[in-house]
Amino acid sequence: MNNKNMQESKVSQEPYFEKNEEIFNNAYSKLEKFLYKNKTEENIEFNDLKINGKRLFIDGRSSTNGKIDAFWHLASQAKDELKYDMYPCENHETKKYCLQKCIFDTERNFLKDIYRIPCIYRASKIQTFIDVINLYNQNPADPRIKQWTIKENDGKHLKIRFTDDERDIDYIIILKVNYNKTKTDISQYMLITAYPVIMKSYKRRFDREYQEHGKK
Repeated sequence: MNNKNMQESKVSQEPYFEKNEEIFNNAYSKLEKFLYKNKTEENIEFNDLKINGKRLFIDGRSSTNGKIDAFWHLASQAKDELKYDMYPCENHETKKYCLQKCIFDTERNFLKDIYRIPCIYRASKIQTFIDVINLYNQNPADPRIKQWTIKENDGKHLKIRFTDDERDIDYIIILKVNYNKTKTDISQYMLITAYPVIMKSYKRRFDREYQEHGKK
């Protein structure tokens, strides 16, 4: 490709770069409003986030590319998820603004060190994460919400799944259950990840887990 064609190609892609950045930045702003009551360079005051009356801990101690890593666990895919032969954004408008195209080794993937890759589709669903947390706290008996606890390799997890067929929403939130020193009570719930449930295999897995571990 000659210099002229390269320049034309770069110009044609610039709106997509800008839109990509806009979507991620808007998503991050929503998460910050959810997390922080007040945030300045000198001081951070957190909102009093709860789940089942216990602290909801969203870790903001480390960051990548100017955004806390907890955000990237909501707005990216794990490396091993890329084995599936389907783009999560396949039928969504964000697909045309994706820069990484689910290619882990692309030079545009700045999350390689944490074995993840940015996902613009998941980023666009940050508001769903916030809405589900708020709905769960207000009305955990909402028929669109299923919750269950399950023992995993790193301890017990609380899973909260929201499904709304009319709005075509299927979203899972996964929290680690942390206990006090004496193991007699829950001290907090720590966010592990959350994402839209797209793959049929994931839907079946969560259906099965709920049948086996959900409230009877």
